[in-house]
Amino acid sequence: MNIGAIKFDNNGVFLSKEGWLFSDKKFFTWDSVMTYDDNGSFIIKDSTGKYSASASYMTDMNAYIFHVIVDKLRENGFAKFSDLPA
Repeated sequence: MNIGAIKFDNNGVFLSKEGWLFSDKKFFTWDSVMTYDDNGSFIIKDSTGKYSASASYMTDMNAYIFHVIVDKLRENGFAKFSDLPA
């Protein structure tokens, strides 16, 4: 599922690193990313801060809901979306 520039997977998230002449995408598991809010956007970064993706709360439907879900997933030590209780 994609929300904004964030591509979610059951096991983690795809983040990108962009430079002047290159773009690189990489997969990260939920335990290797951090989340936060900045300028009205939900942002996910890897632990080094080199790879990131964001979704706007104003224009990207369900960005806030996924922010809450990802935070709960990480708080409780779940490895997959499918591990969350119904």
